[in-house]
Amino acid sequence: MLTQDRILEIFQHSKAVLRGHFRLRSGLHSGRFLQTAVVLQYPKYASALCAEIAARIEVEAVDIVIGSAIGTRWQGRWAHVRCSARRATMR
Repeated sequence: MLTQDRILEIFQHSKAVLRGHFRLRSGLHSGRFLQTAVVLQYPKYASALCAEIAARIEVEAVDIVIGSAIGTRWQGRWAHVRCSARRATMR
């Protein structure tokens, strides 16, 4: 299991942590922003993070995994494999 410190280390090593003042889509403000798309450029990190997310999914509750055609392909693939569920891609 990846610890919160290890996950942050992965983001930092990928140069995916921005510091400054950010207004989030929720309207909240933050001094730090994690750029997931930057981390997912590195297959080793993408695999580790997506495997961690998939490992935390409640397997019994999933019938189908749906992901967008762009941007979440890795996440959808790992969730699909973990849950032995059908997989669909939205276009």
